[in-house]
Amino acid sequence: FRSGQVEQAVQDYTRSIQLDDRQAISFQNRAQALRRLDRREEALRDFVRAVALEPRSAELWTGKAIVLLELGRQVD
Repeated sequence: FRSGQVEQAVQDYTRSIQLDDRQAISFQNRAQALRRLDRREEALRDFVRAVALEPRSAELWTGKAIVLLELGRQVD
């Protein structure tokens, strides 16, 4: 994301999720944008949802683990 466009990205991904909440990639992308805004609790919720949609994705599990570590929580 370019500087200043991260908030717009969050809004765009939110719209995408509203249109189809079965796409893990939308949750993943919004989670990454939220991390850039230091909104890690929200990012974690999105990663949890993305993992639920695609539980075999190592990339999603890794993203979730990174946010948990950033929050000082134990990775489960």
